[in-house]
Amino acid sequence: GLRAYRFSISWSRLLPQGRGKMNPKAYDFYNSLLVELHDKGITPIVTLYHWDLPQCLEDEYGGWLSPKVIPDFEAFASTCFECFGSYVKHWITLNEPW
Repeated sequence: GLRAYRFSISWSRLLPQGRGKMNPKAYDFYNSLLVELHDKGITPIVTLYHWDLPQCLEDEYGGWLSPKVIPDFEAFASTCFECFGSYVKHWITLNEPW
């Protein structure tokens, strides 16, 4: 038995424009994965950022080099918590920060 499974939620997949409207297919994918893990008794451990900043945010203001990314990342994280928080209790903010 597998007791835990770590995976990342792709920011650019869930919010293709980096903010605003959610991609319903991405929501369905992650939600069904979490339901399946829950049904099998496997604890999800979810990483929010795994080197997949939406390209549009990189183009708009230089991505992580700009403080303008902070509200966008906060909105992405809040979206994840609101949508998937009932299944996820363990969150990792950044994967392999340099």
